Amino acid sequence: MINAINEASSKAFDSGETYIKVSKEYYKLKIFQQLTRIFSFFSKLAIIGGLLFLRLIFLTVSGALLL
Repeated sequence: MINAINEASSKAFDSGETYIKVSKEYYKLKIFQQLTRIFSFFSKLAIIGGLLFLRLIFLTVSGALLL
């Protein structure tokens, strides 16, 4: 009887350790995913902003030539 309880508690402890390890890996991957999404967003924002700035420069030059 005591051996069965000891075995069950050992299995529960092992399952708990496994759960903690898997959860730790999951959160590492989740943080990596969020960081890559943020980096991707700011990269797209910088590219679009740069293109809009170039558009503004070209419009300014064409407006100056029109005058």
